[in-house]
Amino acid sequence: MTFKFLRNPLVYSYDEQHIHNDEWFYSINKETMTSPLSGKIIPKYTMVTRIVLERFRHKFKPDHEAFWYFKSKENAYRFIEKWKRYDEWEWKMRKRRTR
Repeated sequence: MTFKFLRNPLVYSYDEQHIHNDEWFYSINKETMTSPLSGKIIPKYTMVTRIVLERFRHKFKPDHEAFWYFKSKENAYRFIEKWKRYDEWEWKMRKRRTR
């Protein structure tokens, strides 16, 4: 077994930390759905707790286009809250433009 600082990390997280195999981390993605009744765009935020074991290290391929990776759960929740505030602001701006 080698020390973590001697190994390459699996992914560099959004909260600026290295994530190595056998460590818990969190991934977040955002999907937008359109309500069939009102036509309003509804964002859906998903946070998944993950771990990549040593034996599956070579199979893990980070997808930075679809996911945001975080080392701490608190930072992941904070990021979701920022996203929600931004989406609410964007919805208000869109309503103002259509008036």
